Amino acid sequence: MTQQYHIAFSIFFKHQFFSDGDLKSFVVTPTAKTALKLRNMGAMIKTFQQGFHVLYDTLAHGNNRSRSGFFENGEVLKFIVMNNDTNFFNYTADCSSDISGNYFFFSNSKSDSSPSADVKESLQIGAFVGKGDLRPVDTKDPDLFVKPFGMIAIKLHKNLEETFVISFASAATYWCYVITTAYLQELAHPAIVRKETKEVFKGPIPIQLTANTTASAFFSTAAVLQKERPAGTCQLVEDYNTDNQSYKVVLPALPGPDRRHLSSLKTTEEYKEKDVSYIFI
Repeated sequence: MTQQYHIAFSIFFKHQFFSDGDLKSFVVTPTAKTALKLRNMGAMIKTFQQGFHVLYDTLAHGNNRSRSGFFENGEVLKFIVMNNDTNFFNYTADCSSDISGNYFFFSNSKSDSSPSADVKESLQIGAFVGKGDLRPVDTKDPDLFVKPFGMIAIKLHKNLEETFVISFASAATYWCYVITTAYLQELAHPAIVRKETKEVFKGPIPIQLTANTTASAFFSTAAVLQKERPAGTCQLVEDYNTDNQSYKVVLPALPGPDRRHLSSLKTTEEYKEKDVSYIFI
C-alpha cells in the first residue's frame, strides 16, 4: 500500500550553553498508549539529535488527508523525555530543585484537567524552562514504571503550531581562579585580567583547599553566563599596578570552567551563597 508522510508538527530542544544553540542529549519516545494511537492514526514519530517530528500518512485508508484532517479527532499525544547528559544541571539555570523527586512537564494545554482545555502556543511556562515546569513524581502517568526526566503532552487541534521549541537557559556563575601551581604562587602582585574588557578579578583572596593548605583565589566581579566556548580571554599577570593598570602577562590564555567538574571548596563569606565555578591553575 502506498504511503506518503508529511510533518504534522515538530519539537526542537534548545540551550543557551551550546554554540549552535541545539540541545542534543535528550532521547524521546512515545508512551505505550501514544504509540498505539499513532499507529491507529496512520502516523509515526521521527527523532533526530535536537528534537523530533510527528509524521502523518497523507494517504491513510486510501484517501487524501490534510494536516488539519489529521488533527480533527483532538487526541492528546504524550512523549517520554530522557536525558543522557549527567552534567546537564551543572550548566543549566533555574532548575536546581531536587530532580530526583520531580520531572519536567511540557504541554500546549493551559490545563490538563480536561481534554477540552484551552490550548496555548508554547510548551514551557516562561521564555526559558524553569522550576515552574517541574512536577512532583507522584503526578506522573500511572502507566510509567520509571520516573521520566520529562514528559511532553500535545493536544491536537486544527490550529496546532507547526513547530514548538523547548529552550533552556545557561547558568551564570562567578568564575574563581585558584592558583595551586608552585611557581605561580611565587608571583609578585599577581592578578587575573580579562583581556578584552580589562576587568580585573577580585583578589588575591586566601581560600582553604584542605585542612592545612590555602591558596590564592581571584573572583570575577560579576556572574558570567556559562558557554560551551566562553567568550573572551582571561590572563594571569604579575606586577599589577592598580594606579596605571600596568602589568606583565604570565599566562596569556587561561581555561574557562569545566562543566564536568563541581567543587565544594570552603569559600569566603562574600561568595558563600553564590554559584561559583572554580578553575585551578
